[in-house]
Amino acid sequence: MKLFFYLLFFSYYLIYAMDEQNPKKKLNDENKYLEFSFKRNLTISNSLKPEELMKTLFYNQIYVNIKVGAAKKEIPFYLYLQQYPLVIQSSNVEEKQVKGIYNESESNTYEKIGKMDSFIVDDMSYAFLSKDNFYFNNDNIESLIPFYLSVENYERTHITEGGKMGFKLFSTSAHSEDSNFINNLKKNKIISSYLFSIIYDTKTFDEDTGKLFIGAYPHILDENHYTEDNFISDEANSIRDNIEWNFNFDEIKVNNKIVDKNANSYFYIEIGFIIGKKEYFDYIKSLDIWNEYFNNNKKCHEAHFKIDDLESNDISPKLNDEFTVYYCYKDVDIDKLNFGDISFVKKNKNCSLDFSNNDLWMEKNGYKYFLVIQNQFYNDNWYLGKPFFKKYPMVFDSDSKIIGLYTKTIENNNNNYSKTENSTSSTLIYIIIIVGLVIIVIGLIILLIKCYIKLPRKNRANELSDDNYEYSNPINND
Repeated sequence: MKLFFYLLFFSYYLIYAMDEQNPKKKLNDENKYLEFSFKRNLTISNSLKPEELMKTLFYNQIYVNIKVGAAKKEIPFYLYLQQYPLVIQSSNVEEKQVKGIYNESESNTYEKIGKMDSFIVDDMSYAFLSKDNFYFNNDNIESLIPFYLSVENYERTHITEGGKMGFKLFSTSAHSEDSNFINNLKKNKIISSYLFSIIYDTKTFDEDTGKLFIGAYPHILDENHYTEDNFISDEANSIRDNIEWNFNFDEIKVNNKIVDKNANSYFYIEIGFIIGKKEYFDYIKSLDIWNEYFNNNKKCHEAHFKIDDLESNDISPKLNDEFTVYYCYKDVDIDKLNFGDISFVKKNKNCSLDFSNNDLWMEKNGYKYFLVIQNQFYNDNWYLGKPFFKKYPMVFDSDSKIIGLYTKTIENNNNNYSKTENSTSSTLIYIIIIVGLVIIVIGLIILLIKCYIKLPRKNRANELSDDNYEYSNPINND
């Protein structure tokens, strides 16, 4: 019997020890996080002229789907690094407004938090601070999340039928702090930290799918592709007394020639290109190769388009302007038309973020387009959009005001799965071992019972006998 208890104790200890070492348990306990898949729905007509095509691609409208309300209506939320609140477009609007797909009157869990707010500096002109149930992780997590229900927008704003998920560090329009998505996730203990990461699946310009992680570092969630050794970070830059998602690069180089110094660079996932400074374009336009293709043989051209619906009502609109794009005929060999590699240098991190000439071109509708475009009038900053995020997986920390990125991604086609997926196989092994231990314990119990039954039974006192004693009445001869 003592052996049985020893085995039982050992099995319990082994199960407990394995549970404590289980990577998935540790991941969930120490790093509560959410994982979303983002994508973009875009159909490009083959008949679009270069300026029309580039204007269409300027809006990098990637989104994640989240279920909201009692009916669990799936709402597309578009990602904005340079906007603050979480916004949902209502379906109960006037005809001239963009009709949303969320109907608050059909959700019995919807609640208005306050009276109607009006905004002068914003996309929306009238909205209600509201809250409703949001569903995450295949509906396993349900939480009341505040947001602005937009019922009227300014005419010149880029509005969709879904919603906006803002990640800006501060509000420029007196938004309620309750309207910030990541703050509410942390407040409701759905995530462990204020970290969020935007990671594209591929480097190809036309493929617009990837992951949005909120609450944990990618090198913790996906150790097969990201390592802490390849991660660098630095403080976000302060612009006019406000901390922005902005890096100050010490130098911008083209083929090791410094063309710009102390370059403020805004991170903009919501735009599809890199917007370069005047100093950069002055340099490449001075090259003989530029003169040959743009002036002499006329193989390359420039086109112009205007953006007037992004940040049009912001205090300091950065993108509302006219832009110049550069493109060439399809038969132009980009290897020969080489303006040089661009390097963004941070000396305090001993880091150079490099873009080769091939990183900066795309082919579409019979032309090849340069992915660095130029603002015709306002050229004081760099704006790092989709090509930068494609090259370097980005991490932002809203709490410590840190911007980070992975300088290298581990390419492992044979192990193309995340740590969470990897832990599934570990969990399966873990379950098999536990089941095996339970079977062994049950088998030992049955064996002990059988052995106990087969043991020789001791005779009771009134059953004792003497084999030489005869049970008969004695004869009395007398």
